[in-house]
Amino acid sequence: MDAEVSTSLDFDGFVHRYLMRNRPVRIEMPELNTWPALQTWRTLEGLVDLDGVCATSGNCTAPVLNSSGDSSGDAPAAHGSETSTQQQPRHFMGYREISVKSFCNTVLRPLQHVHLTAAEAWKAPSPPRPYLKDWHFQLNNELSQSSPPSALLPCHTTFYKPPSYLLYDWLNAYCAVRRRSSDDDYRFAYLGPAGSWTPLHCDVLGSYSWSLNVAGRKLWRFYPPSETPKLLAWMDTAGTPDARSLDHSDVDFVDLEQGSGDVVFVPSGWYHQVHNLTNTLSLNHNWLNAYNIHAVIHLIKQDFEEAKKELADLAHLQEYPALCQGLLRANCSLDMLDVYLMLTLAAAVAVDRLMAWQERTQRNDDDDDDDDDDDDDDDDDDDDVNCDSSDSNISDSNISDSNISDSNNSNDNGRSVASQVLSFHPALHDVHMPSFVHMELTTIQSALRAFLVYCK
Repeated sequence: MDAEVSTSLDFDGFVHRYLMRNRPVRIEMPELNTWPALQTWRTLEGLVDLDGVCATSGNCTAPVLNSSGDSSGDAPAAHGSETSTQQQPRHFMGYREISVKSFCNTVLRPLQHVHLTAAEAWKAPSPPRPYLKDWHFQLNNELSQSSPPSALLPCHTTFYKPPSYLLYDWLNAYCAVRRRSSDDDYRFAYLGPAGSWTPLHCDVLGSYSWSLNVAGRKLWRFYPPSETPKLLAWMDTAGTPDARSLDHSDVDFVDLEQGSGDVVFVPSGWYHQVHNLTNTLSLNHNWLNAYNIHAVIHLIKQDFEEAKKELADLAHLQEYPALCQGLLRANCSLDMLDVYLMLTLAAAVAVDRLMAWQERTQRNDDDDDDDDDDDDDDDDDDDDVNCDSSDSNISDSNISDSNISDSNNSNDNGRSVASQVLSFHPALHDVHMPSFVHMELTTIQSALRAFLVYCK
């Protein structure tokens, strides 16, 4: 079965067709061609511009994974849209740090003319290929903007900004407030040669993810959650979780081929395996929000129970709870307190959004009253009144931004920082904003109640 393809989406359409149905989709987005990332890192043929990558980021270092001697593929990392380890064992050697320039010159240039077909990629395992992944490019670029340009990041450029319907993201908003280190978020760049691949896995925490191919082509195979029991039973005996050795005669799956400029939405709880058909550079975010928070809480409770079992021999120690939290955080970069704080932060941002809507609605009502007065005084001013009225009703660009500009220097205020990061607008007409925020707050209340009952 092939995945759905969409050529134009708004927030409402994306929510109802894909988020709520939890279905994968490939989104063709020609408007992304204006992003600096695509203009700088992609050739006219849609391939990776190695000179462009080296010019902007060649001196940066990033983690590269090498496959082990008896396995092919790439090591799964702690989290990431291609590489999370939810319910997946490690079968590979660890990371090594390398400069982006060195990786481009030694790994990618010799393979820049290799173009695999989907059938070729899905055949017997290919030779091991190094894969540069879990590179926190966007975060490092943002952090560099608070200090003078350096040799590592000479360009203080926003290389990309996702479409509004992909910005409804509680996870990275919370990471921006909590930030513990320079690699503390769920936004990644991946750079891999033709033939590199990511083994079968399910993204961490039940999160959604999206992946933009800046350049190159990928092959995805998705398995719906209904197939998870079969997959887990097979993975227990399969060694390396390479779906190419799985008997697909009784397994449902969805195939998808992603080209340059395409965005793939990865739904919550879907196992998937990914192959690079050419040298490929992609941008990836893991994210969560009101539509999958209950699945996230369910999984983090499972992970916490596993942590307690693993450390059961230490249960007599006073620090046992803290050790369990530390193991949970090591496995998925969040602990129980993080989940609680993320939910309360999301509620605060939702309230900010509602207050902004109320202020804007009142302002629009006042403008309408003024316009009515002007209309009574001079009927010849109709054109001006209509112009003012239309300007006051541009909800798509103002829904969450009205309270953000005043808080640019308020980094001590979690709500202010979150409002800056979560500059998402749901692209709804203002009349729908109260019901949207009501849905958010009701969902958060329900999630917090379930979470706190468990924590007792």
